[in-house]
Amino acid sequence: MSLLIKDGNCFNCNQTSYDTNLTIQNISHSTLQNVEITNRPFQVSTGILSLLAILYGFISMLAVIGNSLVIIVILKDKKMQSITNIFIANLALADVLIGVFSIPFQFQAALLQRWVVPYFLCPVAPFIKNLTVCVSVFTLTVIAIDRYIAVMHPLKAGLQMKVAAFWLANIWLFGILSSLPNLVFFGVIEVPDLPFKNQTKPFCAHAYPSKTVMSTHVFYLFFVQYLLPLLVISYTYFRIVFKIWGTKPPGQHLDSQESARTRNRKKVSFRNQNL
Repeated sequence: MSLLIKDGNCFNCNQTSYDTNLTIQNISHSTLQNVEITNRPFQVSTGILSLLAILYGFISMLAVIGNSLVIIVILKDKKMQSITNIFIANLALADVLIGVFSIPFQFQAALLQRWVVPYFLCPVAPFIKNLTVCVSVFTLTVIAIDRYIAVMHPLKAGLQMKVAAFWLANIWLFGILSSLPNLVFFGVIEVPDLPFKNQTKPFCAHAYPSKTVMSTHVFYLFFVQYLLPLLVISYTYFRIVFKIWGTKPPGQHLDSQESARTRNRKKVSFRNQNL
């Protein structure tokens, strides 16, 4: 039996599981009580709905096709398989996943205010979304560190292919672990369908065991997806910029010395002529 949320109260809460196999312990303190879909309904005209569907469909299709081409080019051409390009292919793979498994399903849920696709995709969509965000920002952070080493310590060897593969594996593993709560604590519930009396509709919502668990996960994602990468990337690229701006190009010092010698010769020649 599905759970029913109405006016902040949970009915049929004596059930500990439902269609998505999502187990809820201590339902009286569950974040399911915070579902506000019944309190803030909105209507979308058919024209706006069609326009947004076309735009989101185009964005999703473009993300999948464009990034797939990037991956194919890098895989087929061995000359393109540099360390940086491998990381770029990893970014493209993350974009393909979000274009296939996240954008279409979360778009329809936001506009239709109901979950009309298979229920198992309810936890999959937010899981893939957070996973791809983690993979993208972690990959960009590793690229920044690699560029930092190349510019600040040019005599040191850069990342080798085995080291890059190690970083890629850990990026995906860390992303999966960071996004796992979305896979565990999301599920489809039944909420009242306001236009129709005594009817309900499926809705994909979070069901964390408590507000503390939800807040902890949210702040954790804020730290690992935004704050920490921002600090690392900002530091590395600012150091690179200052290093490049503060370093004279090769040969510039010799050119200045040659210019000084030329001026000295002219001065000596002028004095000799006066004598």
